[in-house]
Amino acid sequence: MKHAFLIIAHRNWNQLSRMLAIIDSEKADFFIHVNSKIKIESSTIEKVKSSVKKSKVYFTDRVPITWGDFGICKASLVLLKTA
Repeated sequence: MKHAFLIIAHRNWNQLSRMLAIIDSEKADFFIHVNSKIKIESSTIEKVKSSVKKSKVYFTDRVPITWGDFGICKASLVLLKTA
């Protein structure tokens, strides 16, 4: 059985990369949503993707998130649909 990890990310890309590397497994895939209000370079996305060797990493379409707002629900739905 495979596991799909759904992650809503904001910053701390090094921490995210370390977490993915620890969980990395042939039986795990990662689906990551990044708040659309945050600038993220394509090199950062590639760095996060390269932190795993066995898993697949997918970045979803981005929606704006404000803490305590419905945007968190929208991001969760995007993750669920993608997974």
